[in-house]
Amino acid sequence: MLSENKKDISIVICSRDNVGYGISSGNADALLSLGIKTDFHRTRGLDGNPYRSFIAIIDGGKIVFELLGNQNNMMYEKDMYFIESTVWKNGKCEDAKIVIGGTDQCTNKRGLNIVVVDKKRNAVIDSVCFDHHKPEYKCIRTKN
Repeated sequence: MLSENKKDISIVICSRDNVGYGISSGNADALLSLGIKTDFHRTRGLDGNPYRSFIAIIDGGKIVFELLGNQNNMMYEKDMYFIESTVWKNGKCEDAKIVIGGTDQCTNKRGLNIVVVDKKRNAVIDSVCFDHHKPEYKCIRTKN
């Protein structure tokens, strides 16, 4: 659904704990279809190291910002966004954040946290996290 409605939405993605660990080729391709450039297939995109930070903002199907970091937390702050991607380090992981217009919309769970915004209504449509640490790919949804 996101791929078909790209022009009407903004998609914000950030990782918490790890990114790329256990992402299948099919799911990596689904992420690429959203417009991101990072290839999460373990042998190509991460060189076997899942403990990296990741932030992407896709607006109307076009990349506004995308960065696959190293083994450190990273932040992005511009316009209405404050985004923080966090990695597992020294036995703990800080909170991930996707703040839009002053409100944290992030599910803040392990994996890829994704917030979808309807550009016409300027409203959050969905906030989910895909925990790809285990093969089940558990989806956790924030109730709005």
